Order: sequence, then structure tokens, then C-alpha cells
Amino acid sequence: MTVKKLLIALLAIFVCAGVVEAQSLFQNEYYQKSLEYKKMADDSYTEGKYEEAYEYALEAEKYARLSDEYIASMKLMYQANSRLRAALRRIEYADRINLI
Repeated sequence: MTVKKLLIALLAIFVCAGVVEAQSLFQNEYYQKSLEYKKMADDSYTEGKYEEAYEYALEAEKYARLSDEYIASMKLMYQANSRLRAALRRIEYADRINLI
């Protein structure tokens, strides 16, 4: 398999994995879940259910951390996809001027 075909295959994999630009990174399931647990914690605290509020707050924190990790991985995927596209453009240019 040539380098060009390999890079095209990798690009196809990244594109199929998901388009980051089309979705707000903060609208992920982990972030939404953290907001739900935060509201539950706030409501429980207001009602004087402090132990329950504490447990909900811990869950909110866990999901917020998972959201941060998800966002970081999506940003890395987007950067890798951008670099792969740039490499493909260079290969196509080299091919056009008969360097390959």
C-alpha cells in the first residue's frame, strides 16, 4: 500500500469517527449529566437533605471530569484530522509535480 493510499484510509477513519465542527463540544452527554446532578444537588441542599446533596455533587463532579476528558480527546482528534488533511494536500501536490 502506498503512503498516499494509507493516508487517505486514515483520513476516512477520522471523518467517520465524527465531525467535531458540527457539534458544540459542551453539548456532550457527560456535560449534560453533570448539569442534571448539579441541579439535583442544589435542590437537595435547598430542601436540607445535605447527605443526598453531597452524593449528587460528587456525581456532578465525576461527570464534569468525564466531559473535560471527552472534550480534550475530541480536540486532539480534530487536530490530528487537520494535520492529516494537510499531509494529504502535500502528497497530492508532490504527485502533481511528479515528485512521487
